Amino acid sequence: MASIPNPTLAAGLEALKQGNYQDAIAHLEGVCEMELDDSIVTEASQSLVQAYPKHGQPEKAIALCQHLREHPDPQIQEWAAKIEAELN
Repeated sequence: MASIPNPTLAAGLEALKQGNYQDAIAHLEGVCEMELDDSIVTEASQSLVQAYPKHGQPEKAIALCQHLREHPDPQIQEWAAKIEAELN
């Protein structure tokens, strides 16, 4: 995926909302790589789980769900397990 010079969560979420999955993924992946705030990385990761299947990459969404199932927040673990089951 092409990298975005200044990826932001807001731009990624807006692209996702508009159905522009390629841009959404580029922004959200950049946020996951560069952001230090765990809550922002988690939100970007959850949004990637939504974007990947719509861009023909369900395997990436499943892998990210498996990672999120180990998150310290039980609600995120539960969400990830539910989405992973739906994707499988």
